[in-house]
Amino acid sequence: MLEAQKSRVERGELSKMAHDNDIYMLNKRILAEFGAMELASISFAALQDFVGKIGVDLAPSSIQRHLGIVYKVMGYALHRQLLLTLPNFPTIKKKDEPRGWFPDAQYRALIARATELVAISLLLLNVAIV
Repeated sequence: MLEAQKSRVERGELSKMAHDNDIYMLNKRILAEFGAMELASISFAALQDFVGKIGVDLAPSSIQRHLGIVYKVMGYALHRQLLLTLPNFPTIKKKDEPRGWFPDAQYRALIARATELVAISLLLLNVAIV
C-alpha cells in the first residue's frame, strides 16, 4: 500500500507530507495494534477496541485519519484479492470546527498595516545603520 501511495506522491497526486504522516501513524499506533493480526481477522469489534484505545489521547479528526489508513491498507488488500470483504468501520462523529477567517475588507486592512510596519522597520534599520 505504501509503495502504491509513494507512486501517487511521485505523480503529484498526493503530497509527500500526507504520505509521511500516514507512515508515522501506521508505525506509531496502527501496526502496534494490528501488526500481528491477519488482515482477514480484523473485525468491527477490533476496530472499535482500537478507537477506544486511541480515543483517550486523540481528537475525533485524528481517530478518523487512523481509521482511514486502516481502510486504505485493507482496501489495497481487497483490490489485490487478498481479502474477500472489508469489515464495517466505526463511525466517528466530530464537531465541525471551521477555522476563523477574515472578511475581505479586514484582510486587506491587515495586509496594509503589515506592509506599513515592514516599511517602518526598514526605515528604522536604515537610520540605525547610517
